[in-house]
Amino acid sequence: MKWHKKLSVGNDKLDEDHQTLFKITDRYLKESSDRDREYTTTVLAQLTYYAKRHFKREEDYMEEIGFPGLDKHRDAHDQMNAQLVKLIDRNDACEANVQADVADFLANLWIKHIRVDDKRYKDFANSHK
Repeated sequence: MKWHKKLSVGNDKLDEDHQTLFKITDRYLKESSDRDREYTTTVLAQLTYYAKRHFKREEDYMEEIGFPGLDKHRDAHDQMNAQLVKLIDRNDACEANVQADVADFLANLWIKHIRVDDKRYKDFANSHK
């Protein structure tokens, strides 16, 4: 998974955050043979750190620009955090197939969130310049 400029949300700091997510995702997907519990624990810890910092920054930006979809977007962040916690718990419990579910979470949910949900506040910001 590679970052493309067309995925930019028009905010350099948020774009940097998104690029970091793409790097984590790309590395995890490419390391399929090394996706053991320990490696998955490391990736989930990175995501937890990333999510906390990034979601706060993104929500502050949406508030700053007066984005009317902030509450809905915040709910999406809360759902993503809840899913991340479930994946951590499953990984800690050594559940089967958790590595595949982490890969799916990264490749589908997070990336879709950037491509679809984050585009909404970009479009709003661009229309209110």
